Amino acid sequence: MDAKTYFDSHAQGYDKERVSGPVGMLVTKERGNVLALLDPKKGEDILDAGCGSGYYSVILKEKGAKPFGVDFSEKMVKELKTKGIPGEVANLESFNLKKKFDKIVCGGALEFTTRPEAALKSMASHLKEGGTLVLVYPRKSLAGFAYRLFHRTHGVRIHLFTKKGMQTLLEQAGMEELKTVKSDPLTNVVLAEKK
Repeated sequence: MDAKTYFDSHAQGYDKERVSGPVGMLVTKERGNVLALLDPKKGEDILDAGCGSGYYSVILKEKGAKPFGVDFSEKMVKELKTKGIPGEVANLESFNLKKKFDKIVCGGALEFTTRPEAALKSMASHLKEGGTLVLVYPRKSLAGFAYRLFHRTHGVRIHLFTKKGMQTLLEQAGMEELKTVKSDPLTNVVLAEKK
């Protein structure tokens, strides 16, 4: 099973899965860090890259921002649209919306891409000059290896990243790391700016 098939099969009820049990505790902490770094403002155009069924998009809409979601899962984008949020089915490595955004949030999608460097370049190309990206990524850690194993048992391959490796990927994409927060045993949340 590839990542797209896996997420298509989990689209309905995905948000509820994310906010319950032990995973829910991690996501709640992650959300606090993401929103603190993203600092969404009323009227801002914010791209939710790898939006899933719209977890962050819904929050952004409630805060008065104008979210737009992209995801490679057609079923996830269909779920997003049922919440009144526009979106498009697209591959993060090669999407082209012909639009620039004030900010981008990517909350747990980069690890599922085949070429993370291409995905970051695509995201950077959609940021206005001086725009910011807030990215959640799994670290190479004990929790990270357990996360990788979980997905492998479902036939899905993922990437894990080091802080230094992520800095390099961001630089190659034309962005600069401004701040990184260790969110929990699994993830870092990074704020980067388009140069």
